Amino acid sequence: CVCVCVCSIIYGLKGVIVAFDVQKEDALIGASTWLSYVRGCSSNAVFVLAGNKVDVDPSLQCVSDEEAEKFAQSHGMRYFGTSAKENINIQELFLCLGDMLLQKKFEREWDVVSLTSTEQDVSDSSHCCAGWWQNEE
Repeated sequence: CVCVCVCSIIYGLKGVIVAFDVQKEDALIGASTWLSYVRGCSSNAVFVLAGNKVDVDPSLQCVSDEEAEKFAQSHGMRYFGTSAKENINIQELFLCLGDMLLQKKFEREWDVVSLTSTEQDVSDSSHCCAGWWQNEE
């Protein structure tokens, strides 16, 4: 029942941040479980791995950057060591995820666009985007 509920919530996701606490020994096991759930319900999603709380003393971290990076690579993700408290790598993570989403979107659109159609003159007022920039004030 839990799997069905989770799948109905995450079905169709486009971008996913799989976050874990670097201070928890079994954090990557939990991340792997969530990754399986999400991939099973949203096969076209893009994923980023975020190890949170990297601002803490390294001696308190149970998951190293190297271990997290290896996990991310083995699952086709990018890894970011982050700290919400200290604002470490938060912007970089979201920019990366946004770039990945745009890249995936454009790849899908290129699959659909007919490359044999004739080009329409952009000055033609019937073109959907003709002159849109000229109407801005």
